[in-house]
Amino acid sequence: MRALTSSFWIGIVLLSSTNVYADCQCACVNGHIQAVCAGAQGVKPFCPPRICAFTPPSVAPVQQPRIPPMGTSKCEQKQVYNETAHGYEWQEVCN
Repeated sequence: MRALTSSFWIGIVLLSSTNVYADCQCACVNGHIQAVCAGAQGVKPFCPPRICAFTPPSVAPVQQPRIPPMGTSKCEQKQVYNETAHGYEWQEVCN
């Protein structure tokens, strides 16, 4: 019974810890690996080193002035690698 209770709590901890990182992922940004989160309150995961594809030369799109989301200080357009499309796309990244 004790082993069953321990297994139950270990499962709860594992399930709840994955939700913390649910809004974050490791991605190639401007040719370097970094954590990219959908919201400011996301906990950034550790991103193991890997080789990113070269960033193609491109002109950043014009960015409309706006107030950054809560918990961030500034936002800027960066090229983020899209694994599905196998290429970089311009996205707004805030930190």
